[in-house]
Amino acid sequence: MARTHLWRQTPKSLRLARTRTGLVWICIFSYLAFLKFIKLRQSRYCSEIPQEVGQLSLSRYLNLTNNSFAGEIPVNLSHCIQLKDIDALLNRLVGRIAFELGSLKNLEGLSFGKNNLTGEIPQSFGTLRRIYLSYNNLKGPIPQELGQLTSLYSIDVDANYLSGTLPSVMTATSKGRIR
Repeated sequence: MARTHLWRQTPKSLRLARTRTGLVWICIFSYLAFLKFIKLRQSRYCSEIPQEVGQLSLSRYLNLTNNSFAGEIPVNLSHCIQLKDIDALLNRLVGRIAFELGSLKNLEGLSFGKNNLTGEIPQSFGTLRRIYLSYNNLKGPIPQELGQLTSLYSIDVDANYLSGTLPSVMTATSKGRIR
C-alpha cells in the first residue's frame, strides 16, 4: 500500500469558523486559491471583503455568514465562475447587489439577508434556486424576470421596501417557499 503524505494532497475545503485572525485571508488568496469550499462563518472579521476574492475561480461555496464584513460586495466576485452558493448573511454590507453576479451560470444560492444593502434586486439571475435577501433596504419593484427562474423554490425578500407583486408564474406554480 502506498503511503500518502498530507502535505502532498490538495485540500478541497477550508473551514475556519470562529477564528479571529486576519492572516487567514493572506493564506486563502495567496496559497489556497484552489479551494472549492470556503467557510468563514462566525469568524469575527470586521473588514471589507477583499478584492482578491475574485481570484477564487475554482471555489464552489463561499460562506461568510455572521461576521462584521463591511463595505460593498466586490464586483469581481463574478470572476468566480464555479460558485454555486454565496452566503453572506448577517454582516454589515452596504451598496447594491452587483448585477455582474448574474453572469455566474452555476449560481444556485444567494444569501445576503440581514445586511444594509440598497438599490434594486438585479434582474439577471438565470439559475438561482434559493434567494434570501430579507432585512435589507432594497427598494423598487420585484423583478418580473424572477418568474422565469424555472428551478427557483425559495425566495425570501421580507422586510425591505419593495413594490409590486411576485410574478404570476411564481405564485401559480410555486412548489417551494415564498416570503
